[in-house]
Amino acid sequence: MPVVALEPWDTVFTLFAGMTPEEEIEMLQSALPAADHADDYASTLINAFFSGKVWDIWEFGRIDAYENSGLSREDVDHQIGLAQEKMMDQRNESWIAPLVGAADAAAKDKGHVVAAFGALHLPGERGVLRLLEREGFVVSALGPTGDAP
Repeated sequence: MPVVALEPWDTVFTLFAGMTPEEEIEMLQSALPAADHADDYASTLINAFFSGKVWDIWEFGRIDAYENSGLSREDVDHQIGLAQEKMMDQRNESWIAPLVGAADAAAKDKGHVVAAFGALHLPGERGVLRLLEREGFVVSALGPTGDAP
């Protein structure tokens, strides 16, 4: 099966272009509390994913930053919003055209498309699943055997 990237390899290096040095420092400060609990975050994310509540881990990070980053709630909310826009929402939207194009090409050959990306790209109004629904795709969950529940 051909493998094609949804975005250029260096995208993550350009996500925060245009930010001021102060915004960059505040974003790092808001994210640092999570580093002390990386194993806990990973376990919580796995459990949240399989219970259909993956966005809870994002909100947990916000609460953790409120308590442990040293930033004001307003600054944390600003940084969380900025991170969501740059790391997820903008990227999700840019992935839809390549995904639709791949699906169209695969359909002509009665083939399939497999897309792989982080779980936090799935939920929400600007998540990949909702964006694909807006393009006319039917999205449904699969059970552990690959069958729709």
